[in-house]
Amino acid sequence: MTDVASCRLYIYRLYENGREVEYMSLSIIPMGQGFAVFLSTSEGLLESCAVRVDRQNRIETRMASINMCVFSDATGNQLVEQFKSGSSMLVRANYLRNGRRDVDFTLSGFSRNFEEMQRAMQVARR
Repeated sequence: MTDVASCRLYIYRLYENGREVEYMSLSIIPMGQGFAVFLSTSEGLLESCAVRVDRQNRIETRMASINMCVFSDATGNQLVEQFKSGSSMLVRANYLRNGRRDVDFTLSGFSRNFEEMQRAMQVARR
């Protein structure tokens, strides 16, 4: 039980690796004055992850575990700013035993949905 309001924005992508359908998703979660970005995948133990929005420099993290990487603090905030002005992104997941996987996402509609999330958070905090 909690009286804390929370709101997340998900970006979800299914893809085929030749054998079966797998997924990769990004969750943007308000944390304090900034945002954390979580990359989740269906494949397994991650070593690191990187995100590149349009032609901007990629942003990497080594905060990784089973099925998840985390971009927090300044890197999470930087990604959110890039998502708001971007049109597409490429996500690279580096697996400990299974090589790497590159998956592209569209950012169409991100800004609108991000603004809606922020409005919902303001209403919940009142």
